[in-house]
Amino acid sequence: MLMGRKRMIDTCIIDGCTTTVLAKGLCRKHWERKRKTGRYDLISPIERCFQKIKINEGTGCWEWTGHKRKNGYGFLCIGSTRVSVHRYVYEFYYGKISDRLCACHTCDNPSCVNPMHIFLGTQQDNIRDAVVKSRIRGPHNPHRTTKLVESDVISILQDDRIHRVIAQEYNVSKGTIGDIKRGTTWRYLQKKAAIGQTKLKEVA
Repeated sequence: MLMGRKRMIDTCIIDGCTTTVLAKGLCRKHWERKRKTGRYDLISPIERCFQKIKINEGTGCWEWTGHKRKNGYGFLCIGSTRVSVHRYVYEFYYGKISDRLCACHTCDNPSCVNPMHIFLGTQQDNIRDAVVKSRIRGPHNPHRTTKLVESDVISILQDDRIHRVIAQEYNVSKGTIGDIKRGTTWRYLQKKAAIGQTKLKEVA
């Protein structure tokens, strides 16, 4: 029996790792990482990010295929923090975005992370852009799914026929006509319609 002789235990071949070898010169952590990813070192967050991007050749959008919020915007977990992918990719190419600015889409595709499709603006700019693109309600777009334009609404407001007839003519529901007449939607056009109707009566 040999006394005082220490048994030599192999350690992981990765530089800086002193953990006991599990297989093929690697400790459990590095062995599992190699088995799952094909590499020993950790994948950086930006590398993980680009692994989940698919380019749409037709639109030029960089479609995020990873986790998404209910509104369609992608997110990536970096440590214990969730980051918005379109902001993260933009910052990778162009630098830090101020917390006071929004990263808005020119393509109107929330899952797109192409930095060329992103422009910076204030919250007000973002809302204005959404209204113009009919993504949300606004003073110039009271109903995002409307088939009507301002000239149609003015004509409807000046039309004395029953709602059913007007609705058939404009291919909308009677409820839509009722909302316009009551001022529930397109309220800001009521004054303009009234002025126009007065002028018509004067001409007549």
